[in-house]
Amino acid sequence: MENQRTDFSGGFSTIEILVALAVFVTGVCASVMALWYERTLALESEMSQRALFATQGYLETAKGDLRQNFFTSVNANAYSNPFNITVLEEALSPTVKKVSAEASWPWQLPGNNKFSLDAQVTNIDGILGADTCTLGFSGNWQTPVLRGVIANPQGKPATGVDINNKIAYVTVNGDGNLDDFFVVDVRDLDHPVILNSITTGPGLNAVHVAGDYAFVANSSVKGQLEIIKISDPAHPVLIQQAKFEHAKDGGVGSSIFYYQGTVYLGTAKNDGPEFYVYDVRNPLAPVFKGEFEIGSGVNKIYVYGNYAYLATGDVNRFRILDISNPGSIKEVGDFSGVGGTAQSGESVAMLGGRAVLGRAAGLPGDHIPELYLLDVSQPAGIQNLNSADINTSVNDIFLRGGLAFLATSKPGGEFQVYNYANNQLAPFASAGLPAPPSALDCEGENFFLALSGNPILQIISPGAP
Repeated sequence: MENQRTDFSGGFSTIEILVALAVFVTGVCASVMALWYERTLALESEMSQRALFATQGYLETAKGDLRQNFFTSVNANAYSNPFNITVLEEALSPTVKKVSAEASWPWQLPGNNKFSLDAQVTNIDGILGADTCTLGFSGNWQTPVLRGVIANPQGKPATGVDINNKIAYVTVNGDGNLDDFFVVDVRDLDHPVILNSITTGPGLNAVHVAGDYAFVANSSVKGQLEIIKISDPAHPVLIQQAKFEHAKDGGVGSSIFYYQGTVYLGTAKNDGPEFYVYDVRNPLAPVFKGEFEIGSGVNKIYVYGNYAYLATGDVNRFRILDISNPGSIKEVGDFSGVGGTAQSGESVAMLGGRAVLGRAAGLPGDHIPELYLLDVSQPAGIQNLNSADINTSVNDIFLRGGLAFLATSKPGGEFQVYNYANNQLAPFASAGLPAPPSALDCEGENFFLALSGNPILQIISPGAP
């Protein structure tokens, strides 16, 4: 029988046809996908470019608004076809705000469907006398490190401190014959050195430095405001004194704040006003601008914009004054909180619409808060966001980077740090000091505490990152 065979030389098998078709389809799909991806990238690039122009416009407008009025709010939501625009601000310090503009679009591309820009705006008018603390800490404040100290050879306690350009200015409660104003070189954080000290009267209770001058609250009814020239820190000179005519017996200077050429000074409780305003643009001739009767001692003052935030010694432990017209000061808000009348307001700091209020300690075991976080964005409607029973008096407060740094009277934990982000008041760190601190200030990443004992100055730095 003759063998039969199949000859495929003239055509394709079914399998070959299918393979070829698969290769063809794969190539077409790959081409389509590549084209789609190319067009998607082009669309995403186009949207990002359009979003860039949109956010730039809103960001520049917000920056311009803040330069016109640093204390206005630029938070906003807007629609600019096809983008939803969100503008937000964040207070980094009393003189610096971060403002951001974000554009988002409704459909999801393979990449992002959001684009944002941010910038910082500085209140140039408020720089003189502002704190010199960093905007963001690189060190670890969960492990604070004690550095150098300064002792007072005359043995009197410190009442206030302000740090400027690596020089610390410390006030002391003297007795009229002893030095009460100390100038300390703190360039070497571990070995600070007293440059000089002078006597200004019966003693000083607070200090605020602005440029070439230190403005101090004097514990005398004969001249509650004193001005010391410090253009040469090694040779401070008392150049001026102002007596408050309407302050009565006991109305000595107790607290002070400098802002934009004006000094705000509080006194102890007396039968006259306890809050005074002076124009000190000419330090040689301070000009009285206004006064207000609180009805109690003013223990701490913090000024921001048109408002003065006060920690006071009566039932209304926290007050807000409208100082836009110093000749007609008005009280526009107050907060008390729970607790006995002895738990006076001792300290206050404010940043970004929130204030932290510190009070004197209550009785052991009474579970009454000494620390309050308040929303003060609407002065007439102060809201209590949170509070903490920390079982000690809070003598001074400094806010930065979501942390509240406290000078307290707690034995073994006189320096405390609380996290107040997300409207919480959570313990973050603490450190024991040689004596309770009466005041604190920050420069760079370091804190400087005036101690109500001896030594009179303690320096603290954050630990390693």
